[in-house]
Amino acid sequence: MMKRAVSAVGLVCVLVVGCMGMPMAGAAGSDTDMVTADTGTEVISFEELSMETVSPMSMSRGQAGSMTRATSRIEWEIPSDTVMKADTAYSLEADEVVTINCTYSPRTADLDFGFITPDDTFHFTSGSNGSIKVNIQIEDTGKYYFAVRNNTDKTVEVLGYVYY
Repeated sequence: MMKRAVSAVGLVCVLVVGCMGMPMAGAAGSDTDMVTADTGTEVISFEELSMETVSPMSMSRGQAGSMTRATSRIEWEIPSDTVMKADTAYSLEADEVVTINCTYSPRTADLDFGFITPDDTFHFTSGSNGSIKVNIQIEDTGKYYFAVRNNTDKTVEVLGYVYY
């Protein structure tokens, strides 16, 4: 009988210690509500991005790969002076953080990365030295199209991921 009580107390101690650092699932207002793919990268508010209206006629459609809720692979060749827009919208929630992590070639290209809203406004930030890694916090719930604008006079290859 004593062995069983000691074993039970030991098991309870192991369970309590093992669960101490784990957040409660679904806890309202917890830090786990805004999990990002890379916590070491600064988060930029959607309001802080540059923006301008783009003409639907000036956009090309790009295959964004798998459109799962976690990751979208980007593998695009973008002609000069073109905005390449994903063919499927991301359904994003207010305060959700989206990570853009891409490289491009040539490294000297001038590219803008961001999202096009339903009213055809392009909210963007620029890459540099052949890459971009940025977390963007979405302001309003809605559908957003990932887009890249090539501001150079040569075709640019873009490879990477969008985590959402």
